[in-house]
Amino acid sequence: MPSEGLKLANDIHETVDKVTVMLLSGKTYTGLMIVTHYRPDGPGPFPIVIFNHGRSTAMEKRAVPPRQRYTNVARYWIRRGFAVFVPTRLGYGDSGLVPDPEYSGSSCENRNFSVPLTAILKEIDAIADFAKTLPWADTKRLIVMGQSYGGFASIGATGQNRAGLIAAINFAGGGGGDRHARLGPPTEGDKLSSPGSWSRLD
Repeated sequence: MPSEGLKLANDIHETVDKVTVMLLSGKTYTGLMIVTHYRPDGPGPFPIVIFNHGRSTAMEKRAVPPRQRYTNVARYWIRRGFAVFVPTRLGYGDSGLVPDPEYSGSSCENRNFSVPLTAILKEIDAIADFAKTLPWADTKRLIVMGQSYGGFASIGATGQNRAGLIAAINFAGGGGGDRHARLGPPTEGDKLSSPGSWSRLD
């Protein structure tokens, strides 16, 4: 389990599990993804929210925190009767930095967004499958949300005709922009704004 030694938020039933996920990162890779989940009091079943974090291209920054929690986001949704799942995706924190299935080149001008999108959507699938094993989770009512790369993946999830998806929420979705270092549009903004420019996802 994660090594950060933080006290769990027992009032919202914070629980940490590891979920097996199979990804393609040059080759087929199977790893254990850390998933932190929260739920309201009571037996449920509760509709669920999957919240995906963003991305730093610097490996040392991807190592911190060892586990994504977003307890404020969780509390917001729990007050509204939802359970919340927060993955620490493969390539981050204690889920392991190598391999990095979201890496698609270091050049801001030559980013292939289908690579991270494919990886994150596979991880969303793994979380949804895991949630189906929990008696208090209603996977027929699902919201996908996130920030940065996580927000970008939320948009991508809407194009899958995913069973049970009732909403997708995007906070500043995209990748590669740095408001401190450069001004202007995000990296490859035309590709982000035009799903037809992404490689076909099978």
